[in-house]
Amino acid sequence: MTGELTPEPAIALVHPSSSAALIVRRPLAPAREYGVELLVGPAADPFFQTLVRMNVGTNYFQRTKTGARHHYAEGAERNAHCDVPLLGTALLVNCPDIEVHHVQDHVDLQGPLTFADLEQRLLEHEGSDGAHIVYAGEMGLYASSNPHKLFVDPRPIVAGLRDSQPEIRNFADVLGRYLPPDFVHFGATSLQFREIGCRTSSTMMVPILAGQGMAYLLKQTVFDHGDVGKVVVADKNGIAAEFFLAKADELSPKLRTVVRPDSYFDRQEGIVGVLRTYSSGDKRSRCEYLIPPSALNLERYGNASTAPQAPSRFAGALSALASLARF
Repeated sequence: MTGELTPEPAIALVHPSSSAALIVRRPLAPAREYGVELLVGPAADPFFQTLVRMNVGTNYFQRTKTGARHHYAEGAERNAHCDVPLLGTALLVNCPDIEVHHVQDHVDLQGPLTFADLEQRLLEHEGSDGAHIVYAGEMGLYASSNPHKLFVDPRPIVAGLRDSQPEIRNFADVLGRYLPPDFVHFGATSLQFREIGCRTSSTMMVPILAGQGMAYLLKQTVFDHGDVGKVVVADKNGIAAEFFLAKADELSPKLRTVVRPDSYFDRQEGIVGVLRTYSSGDKRSRCEYLIPPSALNLERYGNASTAPQAPSRFAGALSALASLARF
């Protein structure tokens, strides 16, 4: 898919001196299914939160800021063959019939687990390929004892889309339907599908084929100039949200205007956090939010440049943003 990205509406999470988070927001069209509440506040997605904290705390502060001796170019694969590898993983949550359609071996679910248990499991299986199979509901959180390699046949997706969209010819066109043009490279106007790994494409396709469930990815491919990868959330409509670290001076003009001293994850390197959320339709249109480190509850990592605050502080702020969003 080619084409210019739709300019982002004026949406940004800022962190005023009063320690309350506010949203500066204009009315949106079309309506978005996801917003900042996906990552921040009492109703946040705990799987997304867990991977974002691991990306910032483990991958950036512990392995890059402390462990790496140089910067990494965008697109670099910081896997097991890199001098300082990143933690990379994938989760498939509440996706039905995975054993029937997408894995060859038995899925051994264990639980109930806490999210701390899940995080420890992801660390224990670092370097393994595939995705962790997870089910969460009234009975608690259950996860596979190890990640499973996925087998995804894209032909039904291609055929299904081709009926209504004749321009869909192959799997590359399908990825262009479900991902933004700059998914691989910051600011790109066309999707470089050959640079999308098998784990990324296979994991994202499972909820699309199932028509339900969620996929989560903690990527090892460096994005922008933040030296680490991004965290991606996908549902039956493709990418739903992503979080990444970026240089403040490379942000969109609207986001740059709300960068404050306490917005930085790393003031020396000029690194801030960005959340993008996407509609269920055209992935070239999106909303952007500036996420301060205080919103992510990073105290146990100990290396954050800004001391985090308790998540409960954001409950009132999200009530305030709900009223702001109506104007």
